[in-house]
Amino acid sequence: MIGSLLLRLRATAFKLERVAFRLERLQIRYDRGVGQGTLEDGTTTKEFFSQIEHERKDVAHKLAITRRLTRQYVKRNEGHLP
Repeated sequence: MIGSLLLRLRATAFKLERVAFRLERLQIRYDRGVGQGTLEDGTTTKEFFSQIEHERKDVAHKLAITRRLTRQYVKRNEGHLP
């Protein structure tokens, strides 16, 4: 049971890490003045990146927990995931 949940969690974490990486790259370009404006929903890019920055630490913390749980599970199961 835990193994199957951990696999789903890892798959989601992998996707989230990719999105987080892309957002960091976009943030760098935004900071250089590229892509400033308003999104389709009326949110400004300044507001968008401000929200991303606000959530960044929480997301990083949750990803770290996922990695730690994976390591613990692998140790417990002699180096194997389900």
